[in-house]
Amino acid sequence: SEKGWQGACGAVCGGVAATGVILGGKERMPNESIQDAYLKASKFATDFEEQFGTVVCSGLCGYDFSDPAAIMEYQENNTWENTCNKFVIWAVDHVRKLMKEDLRKKW
Repeated sequence: SEKGWQGACGAVCGGVAATGVILGGKERMPNESIQDAYLKASKFATDFEEQFGTVVCSGLCGYDFSDPAAIMEYQENNTWENTCNKFVIWAVDHVRKLMKEDLRKKW
């Protein structure tokens, strides 16, 4: 796009994916659970956005990943260690809280 790559943060993608895996349990998710999966995933993403202001990767870390120079700067500045890891830690903890009962039922 004109603004560069505008993809979602990997922590958001992982959290959304985790909600589906948790609700599915060890078997394929039944059709009647799909709506719940969408609602929980939406809640997770909304909570993330409320916490950090956006779900867009470049908005969170400040780098345009369609620009090779920005990628180099991201790496040189250890941005994952200094910035991005807090999003992952929050996402794991929030999925755990949001999906606590589902984890007990399905796993």
